[in-house]
Amino acid sequence: MDSKSARAYLDIDLNGNRAAYARACAFVEATNMRHGWSSKDLKSLGGSELARVPEAYECDYDWK
Repeated sequence: MDSKSARAYLDIDLNGNRAAYARACAFVEATNMRHGWSSKDLKSLGGSELARVPEAYECDYDWK
């Protein structure tokens, strides 16, 4: 690649996935004690806990 070549990176958020992920992270952090998550960090949750997050969110009237 010569010095005159330019590169552009596009960062596209389809279907609001980034906003949904941010909301899931905030939900886990805020409801850690109520739902008994092993961590306040969504990335640190185990597989079975991650599987329960959508259901817990749907049933939580404070976050719906």
